[in-house]
Amino acid sequence: MARLDLLMFGLLVLGVGLLVAPQFVASLLIGVGVIVFGLRWFVRSSRRGWRR
Repeated sequence: MARLDLLMFGLLVLGVGLLVAPQFVASLLIGVGVIVFGLRWFVRSSRRGWRR
């Protein structure tokens, strides 16, 4: 239940942010996406490269 509230709060903040500063929010989303994609790629490559 708390997770759903957190999601709704995040969507509300995102909506307000888009109204106030769309370029900032867009750049932030792009940055987060790049970081998440980079982390996934790093984990995948490190798993493939050396196993303990």
